[in-house]
Amino acid sequence: MKQIAIIGLGRFGMSLARSLTENKCQVLAVDSDMERVKKAQAFVAQAAQLDAKDEDSLKAVGVTEMDATVVAIGADIESSMLATMTLKDMGVPRVIVKASSELHGRFLKKIGADQVVFPEGDSGRRLGIFLAKPGIIEQIDLGEEYGIFEINVPDSWIGKTLGELQIRVKYGITILAIRSQDADGEKEFSMIISPLASEKLKAGDVVTVLGHVDEVKKLIP
Repeated sequence: MKQIAIIGLGRFGMSLARSLTENKCQVLAVDSDMERVKKAQAFVAQAAQLDAKDEDSLKAVGVTEMDATVVAIGADIESSMLATMTLKDMGVPRVIVKASSELHGRFLKKIGADQVVFPEGDSGRRLGIFLAKPGIIEQIDLGEEYGIFEINVPDSWIGKTLGELQIRVKYGITILAIRSQDADGEKEFSMIISPLASEKLKAGDVVTVLGHVDEVKKLIP
């Protein structure tokens, strides 16, 4: 079971916490506001009121043991950056930070953030799916419910053609491209754009799909 810490329980952080919990992750939710903490306690594994810049408090609740930590602090850019620096100084392996602007995002990357997100609408739910489903490699949001995703080919697809799988019929998902590893080199790849129904999928292939977030989620174990 993946363990994810969320620092900041505003709209985005709370949405992310719910999504991760729904996707069977163990969530540690942190905020300085006790009312938000109490709200999160109803559905997450652990919730705590503390200052996200306090290294001792973060260690005490087990942030360093998490698989990833998301800094979801909203408009307070200074607190967001200080929390990020604190987490990286503590050795947290993966720190994902919500940015309020492109400039904020550039600074976050400079001080060590492993990934920066620019949330819009309900993207807290989509990031939750991304974190909970390691088979999803990349995603591009298209509105609130749809997106383009790069995913590892599920085991059940290996050795079958796109026509046999009937992905569009079953899930309403369109296969946009297939990226395959060349047989003569581990780091060389070929890309097939708009693949035909006769294209057969192999182990190690990566497919780019367009579809509803919830339908893509069903494809990933």
